[in-house]
This record gives sequence, structure tokens and C-alpha cells, in this order.
Amino acid sequence: GLVRITKVHYSFGTVRINLLHKHYNDYTMLLYMKQLCTRLGKSNMYGFIDPNFIQPQNDRVGSQSYVTEKLVESEKDCFFVPYLNNCHWQLLIIEPKAHNVIFLCSMGLKPDKNIVLIVDSAINGYNRLKGSRKQRKPTWNTTLTCQRQSFNYESGYYVMIHMMNIVSAGIVNSWNRVFGDATPFHEDEVSNVQERCANAILEVI
Repeated sequence: GLVRITKVHYSFGTVRINLLHKHYNDYTMLLYMKQLCTRLGKSNMYGFIDPNFIQPQNDRVGSQSYVTEKLVESEKDCFFVPYLNNCHWQLLIIEPKAHNVIFLCSMGLKPDKNIVLIVDSAINGYNRLKGSRKQRKPTWNTTLTCQRQSFNYESGYYVMIHMMNIVSAGIVNSWNRVFGDATPFHEDEVSNVQERCANAILEVI
């Protein structure tokens, strides 16, 4: 996950941002991505699910209710769901209107039962609140090829890069435009995200 000490260089010296704490990982992901969406004029397209509310140790019914509420209230084309599974970050993308879920893992793992149950129940709840008479199970795409990480600390940065690439491309489906290659991200790409995360925190402290 996001578990490095990041150095950001400025004219007045070096600022060290400690990204070891999980709270800062979650906070930084959401903070930077919301800033990026606003800057690119795409806030109406993308929503975000806070990882703190969907962790395995949380009450599953409460997690499902939270996700359903976000899907209904935000009315976005798709939602990013960073998920911390056993100290490893994974990314889900929910397309609520299409009943699709995209699952990305930089280690090639499959989604665990907990997140599948939460998301399936949340989408069913979304359908009920939208007045849908026919309930159908969401379609999960777990075979989309994405970049594989080279080291054990990179998963959070890979999730960030995936979200950045999607938002920059302005896509809400057609995922093959940005995925399909398992080649690890270049070290410069990971370093760039580390610096962006640190800058996002510096702007609010």
C-alpha cells in the first residue's frame, strides 16, 4: 500500500510527509482524486467510496447501506472503490446504471467474499430505491488485465495511477482504452504519484 516516506523538494528545503498511517493513505487518495476531478471538470462523472466504511472488520450491513446511499445520492456514471484487503490495495469500479463491477488487482488476486457481498447488496439496494422491479445480479469483470506491481509496497500507488488514468481519459466504460497491459508502471510514474500525494496533503496543512 502507500507505505513510503515521501520527500518533496521545495526552494526552502525538503518536506517529509509520513504516509505510513492508513488514515493518511485513505485521506490522500480521496483528497487528490477529488481535486483532480474538479480541476478537469469531471466531478459530475466520478464518485468515490471511502475505504474506511467498507473494511472487512466493519459491519457488513452498515457497509452495504453506506455504499447504496452513495450510489443513490451522488448519481455519478461510475464510482471508484479503493479496497484494502489484508494490507493490499485493490480497486473496484462500480457502474451502477449498467450493473457492472470492474475489479483490478496489481497482484492478480480475485476479490474476497466480503467485498463481493457488500457491493452486490449495495447495487441491489440501489435498484430498489430507483424503483426497479426486476432485480438482477451485478456483472463482475475480474479478468481485465492491469499492471502488476514489482514490489510489495506499491499497491496503493497503482490504485492511484489507475484512477488518474481513467479520469484523465474521461472514460466511464471502454476500459480497454487504459487497461490490457500487465507491464509494471515505470518507477518515474510511481514517484510522480508519491509527490502528488504529498503535495495534496501539504495544501491542507
